Formats: sequence, C-alpha cells, structure tokens
Amino acid sequence: MSKPALRAEARRRLRGIPPGARAAADAEIARRVWAVPEIAGARALLLFASLPEEVATDDIAREALRRGITPVYPRSLGEGAMTLHAVRDLADLRPGRYGIREPDADACPVVEVSAVDAALVPGLAWDRAGHRLGRGGGYYDRLLSHPDWRAFRCGVFFAAQEVPPLPAEEWDSPLDAVLTEREMLHFRASAEAERTRAAGRALRRLGEDIRETWRSDLAHVERLTLVVAAISHALAEAGMRATLVGGGAIEFYAAGAYQTGDVDLVVEGKTRAALGEVMAELGFDRKGRHWVMDDLYVEVPGSRMTEAIDVVSVGAFKLRVIRREYLLGERIVGFRHWKAWAYGLQAIAMMAVFRHELDDELLRKWLRSEGAEDAYDLLRGFASSGIEVSTDELDKLWHQHYR
Repeated sequence: MSKPALRAEARRRLRGIPPGARAAADAEIARRVWAVPEIAGARALLLFASLPEEVATDDIAREALRRGITPVYPRSLGEGAMTLHAVRDLADLRPGRYGIREPDADACPVVEVSAVDAALVPGLAWDRAGHRLGRGGGYYDRLLSHPDWRAFRCGVFFAAQEVPPLPAEEWDSPLDAVLTEREMLHFRASAEAERTRAAGRALRRLGEDIRETWRSDLAHVERLTLVVAAISHALAEAGMRATLVGGGAIEFYAAGAYQTGDVDLVVEGKTRAALGEVMAELGFDRKGRHWVMDDLYVEVPGSRMTEAIDVVSVGAFKLRVIRREYLLGERIVGFRHWKAWAYGLQAIAMMAVFRHELDDELLRKWLRSEGAEDAYDLLRGFASSGIEVSTDELDKLWHQHYR
C-alpha cells in the first residue's frame, strides 16, 4: 500500500475511535507516560500540541510543569523546518500554520535541539519495528535526524493506530519506544542500529561532497579548508577531535606562500580502527600511512594535541588549527637544529605573510625552551626585508652563525 493510501486508512481509523474510548485512552496514556524513566527523568521534554484526532497532551504538559520539567514545543517555519521553544504557560500556544497550536515566539524562548532530553512524537500510524507514519511534511524526520539530536524518542499513539510493517525510507528516523493506552514497546536497540546505518549513509553523502569540492575550481586553500573542515566534522560526529597541523595548517595561515595536497591531522578520542571506519565511509582508500582520495593525502601523525589551537568557522562546520606560533616555531627549530633549509624557507615565507599577527612573547618563550630564539631573529630579518633567499644561502648563513 502506498503512503498516501496508508495515511487515508490511518485517518479513517482515527475517526472511528468513539469519543468515550478516546477520552479513556488519553487519560491512560497520560498516566502511563510517567512510568517511562527517560521521560520522568527529563529536564526538557518535547511535546506536540495535539490535533483533535491525536493523543491529547495538554494534561501531560501540565504534569510536566508541576514536576519541574520544561515543556518544549515546535514552531513551524515552513518547508519542513521547525524551531523549538520552552513553554511555561499553555496559554502561550497560539494557532499557527495548518491550525496547529504553536509557541508564541515573543513569549517562549528558543531551546537548542541538544538541550532536549526526551520527546513525545506524534504520527498517523506506527508499527512494531519502531517506524512511524507522519503526515507527509517531513518536519519530525528532519528534527529527529538533526546532528545535535540526542533525546529519547517515544511515539505516543492509540493502539488502533498500529499497522503492519511500514515501508522505511532512507530519511526516516525510527523511534526508541512506542506508548499506547495498552502497552509500552521499546525499540532502542533496533533504533540505534538504524541510526548507525543512517550515519553511514550521511558519511557517504558527505564523502561525495568532499570529493566534489576537492575537484572543483575553487582556490586551492579554499578547497583544502572546506575539505578538512568536513572531515573534522565527520570525525567529531563519531566522537573524535581532529586538529589541522603541518603543511595544511601553513597553507591555511599563509595562503599563496605555500600549497600542499598533504593533510596532517592530530586525531584524539578513539582508536585508529574507529578513525579508519569513518575515513573509509567517506570514500578514502588506505595506502600505507595515508588515506587517499584522488590527489588528496590525509595522514594522522598523532593522537594527542598538547599545543594551543585556534577554532574557526568554515561554513556550517568548525575547524581546529594549531596556532601559528607553534607552527612557525617548529619550522624555525627545524632550521636551527636539523639544518632543514626547506623549513627555513617556509619560516621566512610564513613570517612575510603573518608576522604582524604573531604573539611574539608566546613564540619567543617556546623557542627559548627549544634553544632556537636566535634563529627566529635571523630569519625574521629576511622576512622583513623581502629579499629572496635560496637554500644555498641559508646553508652558508647557518654555518656562519652555528658552526
């Protein structure tokens, strides 16, 4: 049966529930809901303002207020989007889109998705696999699949709304439980499995975006920054924290002075195996110590970040980058102690771009601890003068000062 046909059948069933039986079922659900630990222990409980044929929730909201739990209600923005608002008085619910009562935006403060602890979810029908049939607008599917969603999802239905297994779409978000006037069914294990599958699908879509961005005509530094931010986001969703270091960080801070297709990330939080699972889902192939996509090479040289970082916004994502002082300092130390002339050239190029943005005191303190402060002054002179210098000249300079 098609979803439109299923919705028509579900509406017919709802209309067929006698008023007395409906009132008794509403009262029983309102009583049973507080026996659910995830709901009784919530600080913020997402509710829905019931339509006449749906399970009545006003009494549940009043009891939540009595218990010190904050009722939260959605407010439609159209095209499947909603905002959430804390409601302290049911009189602040006003008719909105589609005639459904919604929070008064002026009286009810916005609540972040991540602040919701439990949710009572409506629908036209439910099945015993934890799937629900909504009204077709996609509002709850979008909300329940929000990347910041962590709350317990409990569908509240009449027993008469049960249907045979519903067709599950890729974008559907399964419930953790269903409560009716007759029973409480838990699906958390299967719901978690479905969310794992959904996360895999989301990673593969993000991987396609990464590949498309890397192949685009955007400036190299812009492509690099967008791609690394997307990879970092994927790792963060899996409980890991990535920080851009090495050549990619140089290009980020000194665009135009340096360009690389090698990305070094310090990744904290989980095992290399967990990291590998995410990178593989994104579409990277493992080749030696690198994860490779086209001519983009990602390496993870460490799992512990001790240096200070900068956090920048890149579109919808956050990107952690080692602070430029430590990045520059490593190049200066490489020149001073390892005779790495390429590092000396990188240090000069970096200072030519951002020497006025450096925390000079922080950099000098770190270089003194590494015995390389004098090399900073030496190389800074070239950066300030704008004179081009070769590796042969750096070789001679080093031997003049440090033989």
